[in-house]
Amino acid sequence: MSRRSPPSSEAEDLTQFVSFKGTITRDGLVVPIRFRVRFGLDGELRFRVNPIPATSEALQLRVDLVGCDKAAKMQRYTITAVSAAGTRFESNSVILKRTGIRATPTSAHVTLDLGYSQAEFSRPQDNGDAPPKLRWALRGFEAWPGLSGSTAVGTIRMAGNYPSKGTDRISGVTSIEAHGPIADTTAWLGDAERLFHHVHDCMSFAMAYQVGYPVRDAWLDGMWRRTAVSQSSPRRSHQHVHHPMRMQEIFKAALESFEAPPVAIQHLGYAIEWMTLPATYTEHRLTNLVTALENLANSNLPNSLQLYLPRKRFDAFAKRAREFVGADLSATFADAAEEQLASIVAMREALPAKLQDLNRRPLFERIMILADQWKVPLEGINPLDIGAAIKARNSIVHRGYYYEPGEAAADQVDLWEHVQTMREVAVRFVLTIIGYRGLYLSFRGGQQDVAFPPSSA
Repeated sequence: MSRRSPPSSEAEDLTQFVSFKGTITRDGLVVPIRFRVRFGLDGELRFRVNPIPATSEALQLRVDLVGCDKAAKMQRYTITAVSAAGTRFESNSVILKRTGIRATPTSAHVTLDLGYSQAEFSRPQDNGDAPPKLRWALRGFEAWPGLSGSTAVGTIRMAGNYPSKGTDRISGVTSIEAHGPIADTTAWLGDAERLFHHVHDCMSFAMAYQVGYPVRDAWLDGMWRRTAVSQSSPRRSHQHVHHPMRMQEIFKAALESFEAPPVAIQHLGYAIEWMTLPATYTEHRLTNLVTALENLANSNLPNSLQLYLPRKRFDAFAKRAREFVGADLSATFADAAEEQLASIVAMREALPAKLQDLNRRPLFERIMILADQWKVPLEGINPLDIGAAIKARNSIVHRGYYYEPGEAAADQVDLWEHVQTMREVAVRFVLTIIGYRGLYLSFRGGQQDVAFPPSSA
């Protein structure tokens, strides 16, 4: 049999409005519905719902968005519908953004404005003997020339254009195609999804913001399925780790680290997400970067390296300490006023949790221990600067500001310097984790290309 590529997914052009007919349901309530839907340039769905005759069932769909509680506002509805050409639409995460009544002297109709978290379009499709394939539409992704590589899962390709009209537009694509027919498509699909998310995390790290992927097409098992996920738009960063014209090496490292991770890592995706969260204030940027490193330390260091003493031995010590403190407080404040006694009782109740903090190594120590374990090169970064940046973040988190009142700004380390220090540390951690070798963009002392690992490492 001949091998051929999957045919086009669009017997109906879903970039234009397509009509569907079906039902909308909630808690046993079933109401007929007709609507039109299309994909916008940002990959988000746009709905236009036909007014629904105001039957008693239709009226029960309505939610008083002004007077109801939050849970009622966020109720999920299920819609199942079919187009004239046989495309099926399904979603169990529809929300009503707005409802209303349109009345005339002779009729009344319920109006609905729909939103969604996730929806799926599907249609039987004869793919012949073409291997299974997945394709994601990317929002805000930039990479030229295009990227390609081969893994055990299949061939993966990525491409992206500069989104001149904003990062909310679909600007790129990722595809993964198996090397040949697959017997167990369920297992292949899981592997392909894991590959995509790992590569997506690495490329978001390179872009320094979360690349959107609101649409996924799948051709397998004689079906075409398109999954739509509503996502917020990325905010463009001006501090890329890699320039869009130099993405091939980070892409290669992403593929190689998926198949043979240089470091046994837990929760890399969470750390990258913290690093790439949109931030409007310098305080946000510093907090996000330090939290990313804290996530890596907490997720990957064993308790023996996060704690000073083994837990059981410390618990025995803590018990003796609580007994001593309790006896001393009782003797010292035996004749204290009633208000003071209430504070002492509260302090004794808080003591067990406070003592646990005594056994936990400070974040600075945990970061440095993890860097040593993973051989993260920190040449050129003063450990005192890392400690000062963590202290600055703690001031922001626990008291709400960094700069000391009454002190001249010129006499204090600029907060932006702390941000650049922790960005550099976090970037080197991730580059080590994925086994990257090559140039990257550093912004300490101004934008510059820097070799990784450093030549002195």
